[in-house]
Amino acid sequence: MLMRVRYPQIVLGSLASAAPVLLWGNPDLEGGLWYDTVAKIFQEKNATCARAVSNGFKLVVDQLSKKQFAEIEKDLNLCSAPSEITTEQFLIYLQHATQLVAQFEFPFKSADKVPFPFEVTCDSFVREENAYMAMRTLLDTAYNNTLKLSCFWIESGEQSELPFFTARRVIDDSFPASLHLNEIKERKEKQDGVIPLSDINFELSWSYICCSYFFMPVAGGNTSRDFFHFDHLFYPEGISDYCERTFSVRPQTTPPFDPKELKNTSNIMFSNMGFDPVKAFSIQQSVSTAVTLITIPSVGHTLDICGSTIDDHNDLKIARVQEVATIRKWLQMSSKLQPSRM
Repeated sequence: MLMRVRYPQIVLGSLASAAPVLLWGNPDLEGGLWYDTVAKIFQEKNATCARAVSNGFKLVVDQLSKKQFAEIEKDLNLCSAPSEITTEQFLIYLQHATQLVAQFEFPFKSADKVPFPFEVTCDSFVREENAYMAMRTLLDTAYNNTLKLSCFWIESGEQSELPFFTARRVIDDSFPASLHLNEIKERKEKQDGVIPLSDINFELSWSYICCSYFFMPVAGGNTSRDFFHFDHLFYPEGISDYCERTFSVRPQTTPPFDPKELKNTSNIMFSNMGFDPVKAFSIQQSVSTAVTLITIPSVGHTLDICGSTIDDHNDLKIARVQEVATIRKWLQMSSKLQPSRM
């Protein structure tokens, strides 16, 4: 998409699936928009499930406030009990699971997720009378579909973007500046009975992109607070310090792109997915007849540019047909503009 804006003489057109262009040139963007959007996705897609998930979080928050850490460890199958110091990190770990089951609402197994993870999770919350069993299903669906984990580790590497959606205590305490990336990996591998979820370099790749290229504010606001029953505040200063000590870079303060430039370009299709929190950072309507938006309510992150399956929903099939037709039109228009050869 950026190549089309910058070099229209080279790039004929662009399909920008789940493109968070509003991150740039938008200083008033709310820091809590990410998890506010996650909460709204649950409420819009399955209100009964949303109430059950919210009640599950309330139960956990209430137990944490009573310092019933051993009970939580047992009920949620944690590798160790949370504490007053790790309470915030633990709640973010649970919250992040809701993002994963929504964002990866795919009809096929992907990123160690079962097909339709949102539906699997909601089915458990709606049917299961024991709220803790439903919360364990949430954790399993988000983090443990390989069934290789015997328990859930609060400091799990699965939270690859942790520094970008957490508050002061987690940033300052969980990632000591003295630890090199390989040392962090070695420390994790030494934990008895715990299988590291993935390679540390892959885990931190997204964090590096955010530190060095664009800054994704992933935290919670008022809607999130009411839904998850705890505050998850955006902490840009601490995140910037984390980037400096981990990668020796700081997030860009000068945006490489202003969304207003979209009014002066053409041949760009944006697509937003109904289950994808990234949609909150994308355009919300077509900019012009040449810069358009396609909304696909039933699917997760960038599914329109993934391979087709027999389980694809109709709105996804229709969107793909529209995308292909538009690209063909670009190609036809381009061929007409080419100078004829003698």
